Amino acid sequence: MRGNRTFLSFLLVLSLGFAAGREVRADEPLQPRRLVKQLGDSRFAVRERAARQLARIGLEALPELQQGTRSPDREVSSRCEQILVKVREIDFQRRLHAFLMNRDGNSDYGLSGWQMFRTNVGDGPVQRGLFAEMQQAEWPLLQSLEENPERASELLTARMHELQQIQHAIGQLPAVGSVATMIYLAGISDTNFDARTAQILTSFCYQQPLREEIQSGRRHAILQNMLGTWIRRCEGWSAYQAMTLAMIFDIESGLTPALQILTSPLPAELDSYRRYLLQHAILTTAKFGDESHIRILEGQLGDETVCSTPTINKTKIEAQVRDIALAAMIHLSGKSPDQFGFQHIQANPTYVFNYNSAGFANDRDRQAAFKKWYDFASANK
Repeated sequence: MRGNRTFLSFLLVLSLGFAAGREVRADEPLQPRRLVKQLGDSRFAVRERAARQLARIGLEALPELQQGTRSPDREVSSRCEQILVKVREIDFQRRLHAFLMNRDGNSDYGLSGWQMFRTNVGDGPVQRGLFAEMQQAEWPLLQSLEENPERASELLTARMHELQQIQHAIGQLPAVGSVATMIYLAGISDTNFDARTAQILTSFCYQQPLREEIQSGRRHAILQNMLGTWIRRCEGWSAYQAMTLAMIFDIESGLTPALQILTSPLPAELDSYRRYLLQHAILTTAKFGDESHIRILEGQLGDETVCSTPTINKTKIEAQVRDIALAAMIHLSGKSPDQFGFQHIQANPTYVFNYNSAGFANDRDRQAAFKKWYDFASANK
């Protein structure tokens, strides 16, 4: 997998004298067409020497090598394919190394997607390092976005499912460069994932070492910005997963899908998920919103949908959508919900409070809490 290659392999190849594009001395009769024919020689030593010389010539031998892959001689076609892989890999590593050494950002060195990446993410040393890591891991995806953007969504979805299958089969976690590429492309391409694909991307973000990178690594600001771009675009059930990511990684972009859910009718196909979406949108608004969002939450104060009926401290309570909304409004007003009668509410550093604890043991307690809020709101207009 390209994501597992390192510059060590690049330097090793150079040390062995296989650098692509090296100038050939005049006294070296290394005609590519003749050498390709020698790949089919009956003598093993001749075939090996021809292969080494073609690798030394590098990109200049590309046309003959490509033609050689179509040779009826299986030995010639097979060796040409192998040499092509080596030549292209050496050239790729050479360009990637030059890209990292060039700090002025004036050239993309033929690396697909750099100009768009620098526009969307930036072109500082940290951004360049991350882009190089993404290139190592997922250059076909970055190339597809530049050359054939209408297929980016299809290829991105297929690649995410492939990485998940690899993980399940052999336990190999996706490289940081791979997941960073998925996050980046999901944010900037015209992609609308189904819920399953969005769940795959979300699960990748929770796994180490990417989770640590997003939370506190030296590239956390860049990764959070990229993740925030995707979170803002999420709709439907994918928005639920996006809001969870936002609250866990403290990304304010989660407010965008939250407000969309709270202010727009949900599609009929999401009716069975309605309470989950609403309670998550309310909590996300409580975490990232301010007093101006209280009026949006007011729209949920008539919703008696039951979200949970837990037993807390030996008391069974019922948490309704309107209860969770009221607790969030009290929080945004700068007050504590327990001051208004939420006797069982439990603070949560990630979600502000546990949604299932924002409820009441009976309607009398609920009505008293609502009255206290209305009195407070009236006195503080």
